[in-house]
Amino acid sequence: MSPSEISKRVSARRLAYGAVALGAIALVFAIAFGGATSASGSTATPSPGPDATTVVPTSIPPNGVNVNDQVILMPPASDDSAMDASAAIKTASQYAENGLDPEALLAKVTVPGTIPPPDTDIEFNNPIRDHEAWVVTFTSPAPMVFGGKYGSEGNGITVSHFSVVIDSDTGDFLIGFYTS
Repeated sequence: MSPSEISKRVSARRLAYGAVALGAIALVFAIAFGGATSASGSTATPSPGPDATTVVPTSIPPNGVNVNDQVILMPPASDDSAMDASAAIKTASQYAENGLDPEALLAKVTVPGTIPPPDTDIEFNNPIRDHEAWVVTFTSPAPMVFGGKYGSEGNGITVSHFSVVIDSDTGDFLIGFYTS
């Protein structure tokens, strides 16, 4: 057997052993973290997470919605707010173009990108987690394209909605985002 054949066999064995070791590690993790049981011995069923959606809904289901992994909207703790929907629309209108059809939705808002990862010493400025806020969504009469080269087909992102999130008590701007 030539040295190159021996080298190929050794590499193949290392690859096979590595795959077996990786599979064993995955199995250990699956058993350790995927097979949680309650004190009675039954497998715990996790509560469902927020429903995935590409636009802000007109109402929020009990388990909430995750809008494009940008914003998580949960039902508000109560309908009490220092401002009503019309005041929220008026406040949010300063951040959107006139002529767009607005709708307001009271929600507990979380923006995952503003929250530091667990087990880190990094501090983020102004994290938005379970913040009672009005989500005012403006719908454009015609889709708009952002990004890409001007006038080129198929480039950029086509959006029809711009949402402004404002504090439900103070009216302070928290964040804005686009959806399809």
